[in-house]
Amino acid sequence: MNLMDLLKWQLSDGVINGMSNQLNIGDSQKTETAAQAALTVLMTALAKNSTSSESAISGLSGALERDHDGSILDDVMGLISGQSNVGNAKTLNGAGILGHLLGGKQSDTIGLLTKMTGLENNQSAGLLMKLAPMVLGVLGRYKKQNSLDKSQLSDFLRTSQQEVVKKDNNISIFEKLLDQDGDGSVMDEVASIGMKVLGNFFKR
Repeated sequence: MNLMDLLKWQLSDGVINGMSNQLNIGDSQKTETAAQAALTVLMTALAKNSTSSESAISGLSGALERDHDGSILDDVMGLISGQSNVGNAKTLNGAGILGHLLGGKQSDTIGLLTKMTGLENNQSAGLLMKLAPMVLGVLGRYKKQNSLDKSQLSDFLRTSQQEVVKKDNNISIFEKLLDQDGDGSVMDEVASIGMKVLGNFFKR
């Protein structure tokens, strides 16, 4: 069981339809494919950032314990609608989480999702902001339930990312995006992948 498998379980029909309506996408299949692409981007960024150093994984571990223990998963529809009863503002701060995970690559990431999925830029951004708290909530609950220490947490993230890329190497496009120096070459590659290939990956 890897992180992507755990995340997919959260994408019920109700959650997909809720996001489709909230973001004015109006197509549940398109929303589901885009949501899973967004989750893959977020997981890739999380794995890349958090396993880069001892201080980075320590920071993530602490944040999971303080602000992302998984309680948000008890009301996923509240998260999607913006009416969650979770009291901790940091738990729900999708924009803040995105800024931390993606940094200066946030605009490029939104552009990549837009080009790959056919959404509008604001829809791609909204999808990432709604799903970012869910990603940390799922990881936080898994850490808590399995009593993962920092080393085990790092191993779980690294293995999860490796398994996703192994399943379809096209997904490594997200790693390339996060590594690139802004030359735009990754955006050009997206055209050769397209939504169809992405959709096939998530249906396996």
